[in-house]
Amino acid sequence: MNLVHKPIILGLAASDIQDAAFYYNQQKTGLGLRFTKEVKATIKFVCNNPKAAPNRYKDRHTILVDDFPYLIHYTVDSKAQVIRIHAVLHTSRDPKNWKDR
Repeated sequence: MNLVHKPIILGLAASDIQDAAFYYNQQKTGLGLRFTKEVKATIKFVCNNPKAAPNRYKDRHTILVDDFPYLIHYTVDSKAQVIRIHAVLHTSRDPKNWKDR
């Protein structure tokens, strides 16, 4: 039985989401909202299946957002039943941009 974990979206990750949504809305009206919905759906999936995505950097997991080239970078705190979202970055960006978040 999977335990449901609570998501905590850290400040820089929230900015990542907001910036990407703004960019997508500039490209096409409503696309930013679609991006945000996909990010939320991916986070919900992770909260219900915290170990579904592989560890990419030590304890950091990454999962791809459906239909968009973005990876959600997160850690799992099983004891506190928390998922911490550290970054939501375009797949072409250097991972060094988020490692210290």
